[in-house]
Amino acid sequence: MQELSFQIRDAHIDDVRSIAYIHVESWRSTYAGILPDDYLKNLAYQEREDLWAKVLSQADADKHVFVAIDLGTKEVIGFASGGPARGELTENCKGEIYAIYLLKSYQGLGIGQQLFEASRYHLNSQELIPFGLNVLTKNPSCAFYEKMGGRVIAQITVAIDGNLFEEQVYAWDE
Repeated sequence: MQELSFQIRDAHIDDVRSIAYIHVESWRSTYAGILPDDYLKNLAYQEREDLWAKVLSQADADKHVFVAIDLGTKEVIGFASGGPARGELTENCKGEIYAIYLLKSYQGLGIGQQLFEASRYHLNSQELIPFGLNVLTKNPSCAFYEKMGGRVIAQITVAIDGNLFEEQVYAWDE
């Protein structure tokens, strides 16, 4: 198999459609069997496009959105976003990684790690350390966050589509 070449760069407004697609497809593949099937089936690309168009059109030095590009196909294959901590994270953290998503076929190749490190670097440059993130406890990515040095500092309950789910809150001190 040919080695994948990829690049991490700042997201641009013309990446919105790709980011929205990855967001929806990642939820569908990652949360199959965890979240209700109807909920996943009804995730709307247009709603995610509207969300990411808004995020990318609002310039804010504290926040970031990075994309991973497959240099062979020139396609956006993943993204990460972050900024100041929100919600319960504000008790223990200054910063937060809001999202890291990759298309399933690109997972396990080191791209997620590079997106994570780009986010960590940006949060550090904005003095948003310590930082954290929330992830559903049944998400297989919990092992990734532990490998990246995250420690569980809390468990919380969240409502998604009228159902309650447990989330782990991970934190990093640097």
